[in-house]
Amino acid sequence: MLTLQYARAFQADPALSKIRINSATPGYTATDLNRGEGVKSVAEGAAIIVSLALLELGDVTGGFYNDEGPVAW
Repeated sequence: MLTLQYARAFQADPALSKIRINSATPGYTATDLNRGEGVKSVAEGAAIIVSLALLELGDVTGGFYNDEGPVAW
């Protein structure tokens, strides 16, 4: 819900309207948090985050994504 609230607020402000607000899940990624037991490497988990940062998914805002694309709220 916070993602949607920020996305709407930024869209309403002309000074901030070019900034996109999205959320992403890296999936079960092997990190120290899970003692390296994740099925994805850190690079694989970060791919969706990098894609959103570079707006490779298009000019989207207010969405939730995983490495396969949009995830329903």
